Amino acid sequence: MVNSAGLGPEEVNQLNLQRKSELIDLEIVQSYCKIPLPSWIELSVVDLCNRVCEFCPRSDPSIAPNRKHYMTLDLCENLAEQLREAGFSGTIVLGGYGEPLLHPRVNQIIEVFSRVGNTEVVTNGDRLSLEVAQNLVRHGASKMLVSMYDGPEQLKKFNDVLSAANVPSQRFLLRPRWHGAE
Repeated sequence: MVNSAGLGPEEVNQLNLQRKSELIDLEIVQSYCKIPLPSWIELSVVDLCNRVCEFCPRSDPSIAPNRKHYMTLDLCENLAEQLREAGFSGTIVLGGYGEPLLHPRVNQIIEVFSRVGNTEVVTNGDRLSLEVAQNLVRHGASKMLVSMYDGPEQLKKFNDVLSAANVPSQRFLLRPRWHGAE
C-alpha cells in the first residue's frame, strides 16, 4: 500500500476498499460451532465525540447525544477472549459514532484486541499527536485511518506527525472528507 498523502479522493477510496476486501472477500468462511464468524467487527468504544459533523447522527442531540459512556476494559477483555476461543482471525475496528481517542484507556483496549486480530483505529485526528501515534503503534494498532474534515492542509500535518512517529505508510490511511466550495 502506498502513502495516501497527495492522493485524490477516488484513489483513497480504492485503498480503503482494498484494505477491507482482503478480509471480507475470503474464499473460506471461518465458523465456530457451525456458525459463520465475521471477518470484520466494528466497535464503538466511546459514546462521545469532540466534533459535530452534520452528516453524523451525533449532530442531533435528540437522536445521538454526546455522553461520557466508555466501553469497559473488562468487557473488551471478555469479548476478546470469546473471539479467541471462537478462532476469530479478522479485523477489529475501533470507530463508530464516537472518537476512540477520547477513551481514557484506548491504548489498553488496542492491546487487548491486537492479541486477537488486526486492530484498526478510525479517528478524526484531532487528538493525534506524535506521542499518541507512537502509543497506538506500541500497543498494537495495525492501522490508523484518519478522516480529515478541515481541508487539504491536514494532509501535510498528519503525514508529518505519522512520519515523525515512524509509522510506516502501510499502517495509516489519510482519508480526505472535506468538501470544497463547489
